[in-house]
Amino acid sequence: MAYAPTNNASDADKNEFYESLEQALNLVEKKRTARLNHDMDQYKDLYRQCKKSATQDKQNWAESKAIQGEAYLATGQIKDAFAHFRNLRAACPRKVSPILDDHGNLISYK
Repeated sequence: MAYAPTNNASDADKNEFYESLEQALNLVEKKRTARLNHDMDQYKDLYRQCKKSATQDKQNWAESKAIQGEAYLATGQIKDAFAHFRNLRAACPRKVSPILDDHGNLISYK
């Protein structure tokens, strides 16, 4: 999922977003072509690059949300700040694992 910058964003931010998006789409298209050509070595390499690109984009998004939240806190706009922090929390995967006692009996799902 990608979040495009709004009209309030600077032109540099918008350009950076669309360049990153274009690079990701090019990688996906190259990966698709490699798979259709049965070139599995190139496909695996492009798969790793796509995954690395997606991870980096997600990290950049999280850092920008944190910076925006801190800026809102600095100016006293608490509601807006926590809205950004809430977005960060919602984006994190939830890990649920059962808690077992010494005998292997289920105690809790959290």
